Amino acid sequence: MHLTWWQVYLWLKLDDLPSIFGIFYLLLCIYIAVYFLKAALKEDLGVFIEGLKSFTFKILFTLAIIFMIASFLLPTSKQFALIYILPKIVNSKTVHEIFSKTGKDIGLLLEYAGKELEHKLKEIVEDDIKTKQKDKEESKKEVRQEKKHVNEGKLHYLSKKKEEILC
Repeated sequence: MHLTWWQVYLWLKLDDLPSIFGIFYLLLCIYIAVYFLKAALKEDLGVFIEGLKSFTFKILFTLAIIFMIASFLLPTSKQFALIYILPKIVNSKTVHEIFSKTGKDIGLLLEYAGKELEHKLKEIVEDDIKTKQKDKEESKKEVRQEKKHVNEGKLHYLSKKKEEILC
């Protein structure tokens, strides 16, 4: 595979194309705004409709639709890298030789990694459940303490009132 500097440059410029296409969207919006303002100033909707029927509007609108579809379908530079390079790597003879020799080891490694991942996820879930339970217990204790303080305050108030009444 031979990659030239020009191909790399174009590859990196793929991300700029939707911005360039945005110019046509802007031109279309300006064109519509101008005819709308003309119609508003003359208080005649016919001017706006004539502007929409003009050849210039049809060309701008068609280009905007084409560029909108193109910007949606064009890959970014990262996507293009995957599209271009990944098949070359996967289909290379070297990769096939390596994987044919080490395929069994990779399968065992993936199986082990899956089990470890499952074990770690269980630990995380259990820790999360314990933490939530602790938080609930602490919040219950706080509520109890607040009620106790409120009740003590009421008792103190009532005892003062009792003393006032008795005196």
